[in-house]
Amino acid sequence: MPVKVQSAIKNNLQSKSVPWMLNDEVWLWDDVGLLEMARKRISACWDGQVVNVSQGSTEKDHLHQAFESGGKNEWMFRCP
Repeated sequence: MPVKVQSAIKNNLQSKSVPWMLNDEVWLWDDVGLLEMARKRISACWDGQVVNVSQGSTEKDHLHQAFESGGKNEWMFRCP
């Protein structure tokens, strides 16, 4: 599986579309528009996914809003 690692700057987030976008430490992203740009990178893929991995920040910031707009699921599996 090819993996491309880039920093969170506008030039990197305006590149070609990708099927998966993994964003790390989103709470440190200064520009609020970067998260929206990252979301748009998957628009050419019908099943594109964005995964935001980060520690918490302050309530109502861009990371908190992204969390509230996403799916919140609880996964459980029975131990055999």
